[in-house]
Amino acid sequence: MKYRIRFLRSARSDLKACEAYLLQYSEEAAGDFYAELDKILYSMQTMPFMFQVYERLPRYRRFIVGKYSVYYVVDEEKKQIGIYRVLHNARDANRHLKV
Repeated sequence: MKYRIRFLRSARSDLKACEAYLLQYSEEAAGDFYAELDKILYSMQTMPFMFQVYERLPRYRRFIVGKYSVYYVVDEEKKQIGIYRVLHNARDANRHLKV
């Protein structure tokens, strides 16, 4: 069974900022980021628990794409994956995630 992936507003905003930042350097960097993200999301549709729980905030799971961490929650009942944030690894995730 495939899980539906849903980007919350905060994650969509994060992606726009990430894309704008990467495009300052090259279209290739932005393209590579999205290609890797798409590849991971495709796999997650059938394996939503493939990434470890984020230890500091165990409600979330996390995977890394380049220099960015993607934080998500699996809703087993709804068969849905909620992408909450896409944050640069230098940022303090605890300040940007809801507990």
